[in-house]
Amino acid sequence: MIHGSGPRWYALYVRSRHEKSVKSQLDAKDKEAFLPLYSARHKWADRSQTVSLPLFPGYVFCRFTPADRSAVMTTSGIIDVVRIGTDPAPLPEHEIDAIRRVVNSPLLTEPYAGLARGQEVVVVGGPLAGIHATVTEVKKNLRLVLSVDLLQRSVLVEIERDWVIPHNAVKLACDMYGHTENICPSTSQMIPDTMTHMSHDAETPRSCKGAPRRPSF
Repeated sequence: MIHGSGPRWYALYVRSRHEKSVKSQLDAKDKEAFLPLYSARHKWADRSQTVSLPLFPGYVFCRFTPADRSAVMTTSGIIDVVRIGTDPAPLPEHEIDAIRRVVNSPLLTEPYAGLARGQEVVVVGGPLAGIHATVTEVKKNLRLVLSVDLLQRSVLVEIERDWVIPHNAVKLACDMYGHTENICPSTSQMIPDTMTHMSHDAETPRSCKGAPRRPSF
């Protein structure tokens, strides 16, 4: 159930590349919607362009009351409201305010995929590109466990943070573009210059036939 009777902020999970459409539809319904954007420079074979992309790909924020829920959720492109268990999860007002301050500031802003201990990742840069590994420690440089399943042996190595992405991002990439992981383009070639700079409004980036759809929210 929606918490309380007053308006609260919620994160709406929307279809891929439908963030701007959902925001426009909610605006037309006079609903208070918020889609934080950031600017990214994209290069294609024949042109270069600055595009505005969702800071939280796959999500639009909306402030509404329980009485408004039906009108919001019937908006084309919305899949569901983000929940904790079965209940919609309201967002603290101060978090939305903080995001507004970030996107309205002159500071460089872009999505950032957080990593945690025990998370499976894929190396996309440096001499170990293409290797699947597990994060054992997060610091300026990552400490990764690299496992060889066949031999049931592992080694520990330190690697630059920017050289890895979450393993599920690669899976989503292959799923999104109809590849399976064993025939998906090599990992080092799949990812654009900056992982999170994939345009949701343009063609597939030049070096990427399986770019990650979105970082985890």
